[in-house]
Amino acid sequence: MTLPNSGVMVARGAAVGVLLGLGCAAALAATTVPPPAPHQLWVSHLLAGCLAGLVAFVVSRWWALAGIVLVAAVWYALPKLTGLTVAPELLQQYGNTYPFHLQASALFVPLMVLAAIGARANMRLPGPQAQLQ
Repeated sequence: MTLPNSGVMVARGAAVGVLLGLGCAAALAATTVPPPAPHQLWVSHLLAGCLAGLVAFVVSRWWALAGIVLVAAVWYALPKLTGLTVAPELLQQYGNTYPFHLQASALFVPLMVLAAIGARANMRLPGPQAQLQ
């Protein structure tokens, strides 16, 4: 069963809305949680990256919107990569490698967005079977 164009657009809009709502709820919940341990940083940024990548995959047919998602992902990771100030108590608790864990795990978000956009673009390319016909 195929949906008409307007139905597809509504379904995509609803999917993006749900995903963005989940992302906002997760970001709001993260503000009330104490700073995570290094292993928790990797998990939380990987999950944020997967969510951002899924949003990018859904919207990558519209290149302008995919670009906005990519800019948002970079904006998410940039404060953790530059001008990083880690609280001294975190350094005492988790050691001097904590800033590295924070920076490296934050890079997952824009990388997952790029991977999702690339995967979507590769899905639309004709394969060898299409060229043989």
